[in-house]
Amino acid sequence: AVRDLYIDGSQEDTANLHVYKGSGKIVLNTSASTSTFIDKQNAITIKYLYGMMEESTTSTTTSADSTAGTSVSLTVAAISGFSDNDWIEIYGMDGFREVAQISGTPAGSTIVVDQLIQTHVSGSKVVLLQTSANFTKLMNLVVSIALVARIVGESYKDIVGYTLSEMSVQKGEPYTQWRETAIQFIRERDDIMSRIKIRPYMA
Repeated sequence: AVRDLYIDGSQEDTANLHVYKGSGKIVLNTSASTSTFIDKQNAITIKYLYGMMEESTTSTTTSADSTAGTSVSLTVAAISGFSDNDWIEIYGMDGFREVAQISGTPAGSTIVVDQLIQTHVSGSKVVLLQTSANFTKLMNLVVSIALVARIVGESYKDIVGYTLSEMSVQKGEPYTQWRETAIQFIRERDDIMSRIKIRPYMA
């Protein structure tokens, strides 16, 4: 979600932008004060919120038009499943779509969000966002790789053999198994990382 944009020192109304959800591409519409982004060093300043979130099954609809601004109250059909600090996405038949954070415990038929850049018509869908399953898996893999590295690093003090009189037993180190586990984790991590796109980009 784009919260603020300056082009060569001049603030551009974010309502004059079209942001493509899938790619993060930002395009100026015909109402913008400038027709193109300026190709000059440090000419573009942007406040852009981005997170690895996806839609959950929890949703509701607005029962009144909503205005742009800060601390915006959304009148909704139901508040069940929504909590303070949750992230939501709102979109409707007007074609506007954006993300906002709930900034208070929902009560009655009202959800208060931190900021809306655009207006939204009555009947717009409000969807609770949740952390992407792929991102959760990525974090688990990163932790697992660190854990395997710690286990291997601590193995220097493992007891690998026993001797009692003339009898002795060598049990060896499980290094090979841990190494193969680490290689598999690293491959999975790199595969997920390769599918994470850098955002935003402008046209």
